[in-house]
Amino acid sequence: MTPPNATVTEDGRRTASGTTDIIRLINLTMRQIRVVVACALLVGVGTALYTLLRARSYKSTAGFLLQPPKIAGNMPGLAAQLGLTLPMSDPGQSPAFYAEMIKSRDVLLALTDSMFTYRDLNQRTVTVSLAQAYKVRARDSLLLRERTLGRLNGSVTVRTSARSGVVTFSVEAPAPELAERIANGILIELSYFNMQRRQSQAAAERRFTEQRLVEVRADLRTAEDALADFLRRNRSITNSPQLKFEEQRLTTEVDLRRTVYSQLAQAYEQSKIEEVRDTPQLTIVQRPEVPVLPDPRMLIGKTLVALVFGAVVGLLLGMVRERVADAKLHSAPEVTEFARLRDAALAAVKHPFRSHR
Repeated sequence: MTPPNATVTEDGRRTASGTTDIIRLINLTMRQIRVVVACALLVGVGTALYTLLRARSYKSTAGFLLQPPKIAGNMPGLAAQLGLTLPMSDPGQSPAFYAEMIKSRDVLLALTDSMFTYRDLNQRTVTVSLAQAYKVRARDSLLLRERTLGRLNGSVTVRTSARSGVVTFSVEAPAPELAERIANGILIELSYFNMQRRQSQAAAERRFTEQRLVEVRADLRTAEDALADFLRRNRSITNSPQLKFEEQRLTTEVDLRRTVYSQLAQAYEQSKIEEVRDTPQLTIVQRPEVPVLPDPRMLIGKTLVALVFGAVVGLLLGMVRERVADAKLHSAPEVTEFARLRDAALAAVKHPFRSHR
């Protein structure tokens, strides 16, 4: 009995369908060997030439670590007394956020619109824009800017370590010093953004604590006035438990208001300091350096992949050629019949009263 996945050849031998498919593929490759080899060589040689003729690129790498943000004064305890809850973590201070910021439009546009001074491959000092350095061409300035931005975006790679929180990024450029300059520019833009964001947040905290300080100062004066008025009206409270309790209640209210006022004053002074603080909170783990050697071309690996891809394309072209040839062979009778019927129809139109066979 023949297995369901087997075919029977003309001489009665049974062959598995999988083996038959492999044999058919090998036979097809052998019949179309010229097309397969030609496509493989064409794609492989083209890739090798493009890799060899393409300008070398240089990569500079940098890494930084975020310092945890400081909460001004005794803000957690103060917020708890006021019935508020402060967030334990700020998504805007996470490594993932700054990894996205590196390739953000604002950061890259600041570099796209800048001029860079560096030594080129011929050791000449040049001052050019990124569009000139990357040899970007466009019809107008807006399109040139967008293309340069896209070229720079493709030249920057970012990775984040989930264990250590270190953000590492690399910049590719056509000159070693240019790559180092761009990487330094990214760090400067990130530090500036971090400082501006921190100062803006500190300014908002200062305005909030200043407003609360005025309110709590008024509450404290009211509580102190109430205690002073009670003591004036009750000079002797030794023999009155009710008066002792009232004095203790007013004293506790004054002490609480004083504590809140003191903590608010500390938070206010701390926020004023943070508002004008210009120290960076990015700890540079790896400073960008001028690369000594260009990036490896990976010529052998790219050529081998291109050869395999070209061979697959050639095999597909061979299959198409055989399908077209088979279609022509099977459609020859139909084409002949179509030509005969077409001629008869044309003759009938030209001579409608003549009998046609």
